Amino acid sequence: MSGEDSNNATEGRVERVEPADEELQLLELDEMLSNFDATATPEPVTPLVADLAAAAPGPEPLNFAMVIASSIHEMKNSIGMVVSSIDELVDPVDGRCHPEQLTQLRYESRRLSDKLIQLLTLYRIGDTGYQVAPNEYHVAEMIEEAYLGDQPLLAARGISMTIDCADDLFGFFDRELMLGVLHNIITNTLRYTRDHILISARRIDGWLQITIDDNGDGFPPAMLESMPKQYRRINFGNGRTGLGLYFCSVVAQLHRHHNRRGNITLTNDGVLGGGRFTICLP
Repeated sequence: MSGEDSNNATEGRVERVEPADEELQLLELDEMLSNFDATATPEPVTPLVADLAAAAPGPEPLNFAMVIASSIHEMKNSIGMVVSSIDELVDPVDGRCHPEQLTQLRYESRRLSDKLIQLLTLYRIGDTGYQVAPNEYHVAEMIEEAYLGDQPLLAARGISMTIDCADDLFGFFDRELMLGVLHNIITNTLRYTRDHILISARRIDGWLQITIDDNGDGFPPAMLESMPKQYRRINFGNGRTGLGLYFCSVVAQLHRHHNRRGNITLTNDGVLGGGRFTICLP
């Protein structure tokens, strides 16, 4: 099922997140940040986060002060790109709008929104012991919703997307968290793919496996070698937080069934010849 087919199939019945919901999330984050003291001694790790760290390899106890400080640099760069795009949006001579600047503005704004929502979710997990709300969902519909949310950016950059998912595939997961994972990976894949993205979903040995492939140059070898540590640790020194991968890893591991726990992997063995992101849920 191609992205175009998905678009046609869902026309007239697409459920989109209302702006009011996104504004509520950002207002909640603003209130949280206004009450946050980055100089204070971190609170004891909550039972949920402690359990995440003590079980299978995964996220370490979250030092939210470091996450905030480390994320500021990355978000500052996005804000700089937003300001630059606004300044160059309209030609001062002929008054015409530059579509490429509008595309960049939309992309950086989306990245900022994603980062803030990820921060809010991680804060909830570390501060209040946020619990997932799993239910049975139609996997293809969730992927189609993620595609439709990112379709304007895909079209503006000339990138096509194909969805390979059986119509009768269902999964048991927290839908909002999984949509956040898909949006995060799609937004980042836009930066590296040449012109195509493939999202596949299937059930293998009792696991729901969702993969996102691109036809770019793939992940750098050094990144793949350090990947297990990279998504467990927030890298403060180089200004690249790894927040997106950390968020995806936490979401995956919050999904459990008996002694099995979700996980993510990065490889360069995708069917399109580029990088592949995989999330597996029990």
